[in-house]
Amino acid sequence: MLIFLAFSLSGITSDLYMYISLALCALTMLALLIQSGFKVTISDRRILCAGFVVLYMTVVGYPVGGIVFALKKALEAAIHFSMIILFLYYKDKRGTRSYSFVLTGLLIITFIYMLNAYNAYTSLDVNARRIADHTGDYGVIAIGGGYGFAYALSLLGVFLFDALRNGRIQKQSRKILAAVMIVFIALVVYETLSTITLVAFVFGLLVSLIIPPVRKDPLRGSNAAQVVLFTILVFVILVLLLPVIGNLLISISAGNTTVLGDRLQSLGNMLAGAGDGDYAEGRLSIPLKSINTFLKNPLIGVAHQHGNGFYRPKFFGVGNHCEWVDALANFGLIGGIPYLYIYFKTLKDDYTGSDQLGLGLAATFLLMGTFNPFRTMQSSIIFFLLIPLLIGAINPKQEKAVNV
Repeated sequence: MLIFLAFSLSGITSDLYMYISLALCALTMLALLIQSGFKVTISDRRILCAGFVVLYMTVVGYPVGGIVFALKKALEAAIHFSMIILFLYYKDKRGTRSYSFVLTGLLIITFIYMLNAYNAYTSLDVNARRIADHTGDYGVIAIGGGYGFAYALSLLGVFLFDALRNGRIQKQSRKILAAVMIVFIALVVYETLSTITLVAFVFGLLVSLIIPPVRKDPLRGSNAAQVVLFTILVFVILVLLLPVIGNLLISISAGNTTVLGDRLQSLGNMLAGAGDGDYAEGRLSIPLKSINTFLKNPLIGVAHQHGNGFYRPKFFGVGNHCEWVDALANFGLIGGIPYLYIYFKTLKDDYTGSDQLGLGLAATFLLMGTFNPFRTMQSSIIFFLLIPLLIGAINPKQEKAVNV
């Protein structure tokens, strides 16, 4: 299993990688199926929805992309959703050696990839944009790199910060390890040079610092609408203020030739440039593009027109930088609602079951999917598997403690 997770978390996106990952996924699922007492039950609605979404992707991709391409895209989604099955398998094994082994191994793999990504960004001629456009340009040095890893690490960093902030991590050694992880996560997210991701990460940290964790389900009824609207409103205001923040950092670091001064100067330049009218207006308008496409094609979306990615979706009115609305634009209500259900049901069930959800994590999750293409293999592993496993390990309400 760890081989499958390590390979999938690498961030490599070539066709060969996908086929190898699919084979490893199939072997992992087969190994779990023959384990005594394990049954993949369809009673979990996320499994039903995932199966439907995979089938739907095949159907809408076939007319334009052909059967091979349609199956490739559908099976790629199946690999993403397989992380839910892995978590369901280990969910009831808290306190066991196997639970501890997988969680510890996955944390180590994540940390190694973080170090590799940071080294690639700072010591080599590597940047996330080229990795995103041409993964093969860098070969193995791209492992851990790319925007997808930054999206995933932002969630993990906010979760760890929230756990430290609210005293959920008890042992001193684990507190130190969590703090070290947060520091390296911040460095990697910064070096990725994705402004929206960096701002969403910092925004989540600030929310976790200022607002205590909720004592009731924030995603139930009117609470959900309030959380979503408040988060997006404040974030939009923050994005519009980026020039002010960037120029302030530039002025503070002026004349400071230390490493810290250089970093502040670089960050200030990035934020000031990202906050100009064209960039801010462009990024904030991207979701509106997908909303407009969805309103014109509300039932089945436009994925059948571009072959589910066979042709670039952006030429068919899909923004490609707003996971939640892009799903509706691509798949309509028929495929989009089950797709969104998988993510928000995971957040509701696996993140809030025992008052675990801090609003900072919820805010970062919402913003990542509102202004970024959130569905990457790295995000799926950390969102569907790693963070829920960590919640099970540090949850003080569990009868058994997990040694991690």
